[in-house]
Amino acid sequence: MYWYYKYPLLLLVAVLTAWVAHWGWSRMPRVEAAAVRPSAAERLRTARLAARKTPSPTVAEARVRAPGPAAVPAVDAAAAELERKLKLAEENAAAGKLIMARGLAEDLLRAPGVKPFGPQWFRAADVVGRVNTALAATTAPAPEKVRCVVQAGDTLNALARKYQVTVEAIVRANSLDTANPAIHPGMVLSVLPAKWSVEVLKGRFVLLVRNGDRLFKYYRVGIGRENRTPAGGFKVSTRLREPEWSPPGRPPVPYGRPENILGTRWLGLQPAEGTDPTLKGFGIHGTWQPETVGTAASEGCVRMKNEDVNELFDLIPTGTRATIKDE
Repeated sequence: MYWYYKYPLLLLVAVLTAWVAHWGWSRMPRVEAAAVRPSAAERLRTARLAARKTPSPTVAEARVRAPGPAAVPAVDAAAAELERKLKLAEENAAAGKLIMARGLAEDLLRAPGVKPFGPQWFRAADVVGRVNTALAATTAPAPEKVRCVVQAGDTLNALARKYQVTVEAIVRANSLDTANPAIHPGMVLSVLPAKWSVEVLKGRFVLLVRNGDRLFKYYRVGIGRENRTPAGGFKVSTRLREPEWSPPGRPPVPYGRPENILGTRWLGLQPAEGTDPTLKGFGIHGTWQPETVGTAASEGCVRMKNEDVNELFDLIPTGTRATIKDE
């Protein structure tokens, strides 16, 4: 072959070889990428698996926007329940369902959420006192009351001592003639046996009356100025209607005189064992100045509104234990 044919042909072959090699080299990445690219079926399967694991944005947004009803705090629920029971007790008392009302109110006095001497406590105690006063002053039945059949030789004083009550309590409960109360054999009397005690809390200006360990009623009271009301244990030693006042170093002041500070009733207190025996001349009495109840304004005695001391007087007999505390 002549050289002028041979060399051009070799040059053409070399160019073609180089072009084929370049073309093959440039195509290799695309082929590999196509080889590892997942098929359409595989991509669909992967998308379904991801959808199962991750909630769609629409669902997530719905959960944020509509979280469902908020939980009611336990404290609010308990307060609402206490209020419901208080109203129920008050409604039963107003409707004359006395025993049911008292049971509800007594439960509330012991309820964990009711603070002693707080607003709810006083509302419940008001119901208890109102019911107990009605039961004690009438023949209305109550589990703690007894039916006493008068026997030959019985007297009101003897029956009062037997049941640890006052003659006034028996007279009032059975609607006897207060001016001339008379009983006769065979008569049936309604009596409320009692184990009375009185507790005065000076810091709260409150007097509590209990029958055994149950609250019977509370009363607002006044106490001595400059802490003159002594703390300690006492017993009711005297009971006087329309008392005369005997101020130290001055002549006695008859009942009804404006300067007589004792009001309508006097319950004298005598120191009990463990209390300074020189603490004499103190007592529980009424007042002609009801606006001073709830304050420290007396000479040292416990002072009550006249209508309240009249009621207390008819309840507690001589010998009733009385405790005065600083709290």
